[in-house]
Amino acid sequence: MLFFFLLTATFAQIREPYLYFPSPTAAELGNYGNTPVSTFTGTAEISVPLYELKTKNLMVPIQLNYRTNGLLANKAASNVGFDWSLSCGGYITRTVRGLPDDGEQTRRKKFPVNLDGFSLNTLTAGERTQIANYLIGWDDGCDTEPDMLTFNVNGYSGQFYVDHDDKVVLVPHQKIEIEFPQKYNTFNITTPDGIRYVFAASEYAGLLMNSSATHYTLVKIVHPQGDEIRFY
Repeated sequence: MLFFFLLTATFAQIREPYLYFPSPTAAELGNYGNTPVSTFTGTAEISVPLYELKTKNLMVPIQLNYRTNGLLANKAASNVGFDWSLSCGGYITRTVRGLPDDGEQTRRKKFPVNLDGFSLNTLTAGERTQIANYLIGWDDGCDTEPDMLTFNVNGYSGQFYVDHDDKVVLVPHQKIEIEFPQKYNTFNITTPDGIRYVFAASEYAGLLMNSSATHYTLVKIVHPQGDEIRFY
């Protein structure tokens, strides 16, 4: 009964969180990358090629993409129209879950009890107290879930997050290397062919000092043999 009372009191006192939404343009890019072709749902990939940037060893297509999922109520258009997105080599979008992982007041904290074979009936009094304190921390700057980032670059796409040890975890796993020399400000993605794609934060959401990056734009491509393409 005491544990149930603590849980009830905890949830009753949680404040409304800040909302960190990407812009319509960034959101449309993420939707296109996350929407597979399906004859069951009627979803299709439609691309309109516009131009190609080329060097001796690099080629970057610039194209318009259309996602055929229908027009939803209250949906905002991107800068190229409803359900359209402009692809220029790649992008990364970020979904803030809970609190932003790079927030000054954010404290990443692991769940205090091993969830393998978890059961309330087997918890000790000390473990119940630890769980209650952990849940109370939700309203005190404690972040309980990592932010999820979605990427799409030169035919490679997927999601990743940064764990408690500042290691990148790909979902699903791929033979791609992702680094963040400036945490949540820049990301480097290196594909199996050795080409490195450099992304920099370009959009922010939140309030004043609580703002965080929600979209990252491709600013440079570097080939192992020295070719470079820069975006300004």
